[in-house]
Formats: sequence, structure tokens, C-alpha cells
Amino acid sequence: MRDHTICRCEEVNYTSIMNAIQDGARTSKEIKLWTRAGMGICQGRTCRPLIDSLTSIHTKQPVPNFSHLTHQSPTRPIRLADLCQISKEGEK
Repeated sequence: MRDHTICRCEEVNYTSIMNAIQDGARTSKEIKLWTRAGMGICQGRTCRPLIDSLTSIHTKQPVPNFSHLTHQSPTRPIRLADLCQISKEGEK
């Protein structure tokens, strides 16, 4: 049987999630920290419901007791020289 991808952004599969749960992860946040599931460009907006469901099923807890994932806007570093160039182009 093929191992299904749970988090497409970070390429985390079902086996990785289950290994984290078997190793003691009891919350979605712990699974996120142990496997990187939910840390990709979508910040868990795609995979979070599935991670929450798997966690709930295998820890026998309702979702509200453990689902504390937070979202952060995706950012990337930008060089100051690039900012200066944008500023100069805007003045023309």
C-alpha cells in the first residue's frame, strides 16, 4: 500500500504522522514540531483538518482539546539594495 501524503507543502506522509503519535505526540502542535507538517507555505490551512482528525482518532481526545496550531503570513527576506531600487524606480 502506498504511503499517503498528509502535508503537501512539507511532504510529510501518513507514516511520519503515525510515528510521531506512537513516539508520544499528543497534540497537533507537537506533530507540527516533530514532523514539520503544517509549517509550509499554506501554514496548515490544507492539512490541519486531517492532522487534527488523525490526532483525535489515535489519542481519543476531541479536537478542541489539542488543536492549537497558529498561522503566520509567509514572508521571505529581502535585501536592502532591492528596497532601495524599488524606491528609486518609484521616483522616476
